[in-house]
Amino acid sequence: VNIIMTLWTFYALFGDDIRMLGTDSTADPVFFSLTIAAMAFYLVEIFLSCISKPEYLWSFYFWLDIISTVTMIMDIGWIMDPIISGGGTGAAKEAKKVSVMTRASRGARLGSKASKIVRVIRLIRLMRLVKLYKSSNTLISKEENKIVDEEEQVLQQMMQEERQQEDKEDALPEESKIGKTLSDVTTKTVIIMVLIVMLSGPLFTFSTYGDETNSYQIGLDYIALFDSNPNSSGFYTAYNSYLNRHLIINTPVTYLVAGPLIYDDPTVDATILRNNEETVVYPSNYNTNLTYVAIFDIRSSVKLDALLSILQTIFVCIVLTIGAVIFTKDANDLVIGPIEQMMIKVQRIAKNPLDAAKEEENEAVAMHKLEREERHQAKGCCGKKKKEEKMETYVLEQTIVKTAALLAIGLGEAGNKIISQNVASKSGGSSICLLYTSPSPRDLSTSRMPSSA
Repeated sequence: VNIIMTLWTFYALFGDDIRMLGTDSTADPVFFSLTIAAMAFYLVEIFLSCISKPEYLWSFYFWLDIISTVTMIMDIGWIMDPIISGGGTGAAKEAKKVSVMTRASRGARLGSKASKIVRVIRLIRLMRLVKLYKSSNTLISKEENKIVDEEEQVLQQMMQEERQQEDKEDALPEESKIGKTLSDVTTKTVIIMVLIVMLSGPLFTFSTYGDETNSYQIGLDYIALFDSNPNSSGFYTAYNSYLNRHLIINTPVTYLVAGPLIYDDPTVDATILRNNEETVVYPSNYNTNLTYVAIFDIRSSVKLDALLSILQTIFVCIVLTIGAVIFTKDANDLVIGPIEQMMIKVQRIAKNPLDAAKEEENEAVAMHKLEREERHQAKGCCGKKKKEEKMETYVLEQTIVKTAALLAIGLGEAGNKIISQNVASKSGGSSICLLYTSPSPRDLSTSRMPSSA
């Protein structure tokens, strides 16, 4: 199941960009069908997660899955093309009417602006990779615990009690609740911060809200200046200059109407071009009945945008991974690790306070020797080494150990069971009643010693 959902997740991240980069409009139905299938799988996953995981419903991951699934509608051209393009440039080209072409142009520009934001919103689907990574790690750890070689099974049968004791001593401690919570919160924070930064790009860019002037627009405006005299030499000179200049660029003109003159590139099949692979340009101050319209083939720019979008998604994946790993490592080193170390020592004290005190004493002696050797080496190599200050968690850890050692020494062997029960118990442990008697000096002076026979 994880493999299938991983494949669908990679398709959701890169499928639409691959469609724009490597195919034409004839392959669109296949990609649109795959997108609908991916949405169906995600909806089933969300439904099953709501049933099997009570904490999943209305949680952060629930809303993120809903949003990422809904954004896939924007990759379905059967739904988005009629909304954005307003009929497409193909229909406008056949009709040869400025009003239709104007609507097509506005729709194409709106689609271009919307695609920038859609590519950023698509990055929300990266959260699914995080979920799949966590679930796969859980499954791997479970499988590793279940895998046992045949030789080890024979040894377990022959030395069952001894093996069980060794397994308990050598077993790694489970991840603490605070570790899981802090790791989860850190990952969420990193993802939200990266998405906000990425979304701020198109939101605070002029091209998202306005149209930048280019040679397409300026040249057509210049041709339209001869609207009153379309048969003059200046009109033909402007027309030929505009056409020749824009036939040799990476996004060439494929259709041009300027008064009585019409150019239609026979080498370009307009039926296989998508709406966002063409751009329609018309004069900025058009107010006559003559037609001045140019259509450009911008497939090279669209393919470059798709390639850059793939690289951006990969880059964001790397940033999210590095950021989450660094923040989690710092949290583990400074907070979670010391806390889990304290829990290990508390469990050791609960098992046998006297043995725990002896082990801690041996560890302290070994650490002292190691630190002394390091200081000696550092002094011989590069002078006096600065003494590192201990963290508060280390001080608290040593306090727990010393307190337990004092209790073990004070109560002795008879108090080991009492200490173990009270430390290991989560409900307060057991209580005992003790009677202390202390004779006063007055009692000693008045007491009589028994006479000897």
